[in-house]
Amino acid sequence: ILEKHGAIIAAIEIKSPRHITGAGSSGLRSFHEDYPQTPLFVACTAKRNDLNGITVFPWQELMRALHDLP
Repeated sequence: ILEKHGAIIAAIEIKSPRHITGAGSSGLRSFHEDYPQTPLFVACTAKRNDLNGITVFPWQELMRALHDLP
């Protein structure tokens, strides 16, 4: 969980597989039920894509993108 000034601004899971599927993101989906406005990210070595509301980023790209979060 990433917080800024006491507010949750993102939820991030770090994964090692090169192929990420929605089945491996049940923790983020569960978190999203309680915090539906929070952006969800997976940091990994896979190419950037979207898994039904979870943005998958190569970890290097995610580190750059986090700088731009409000």
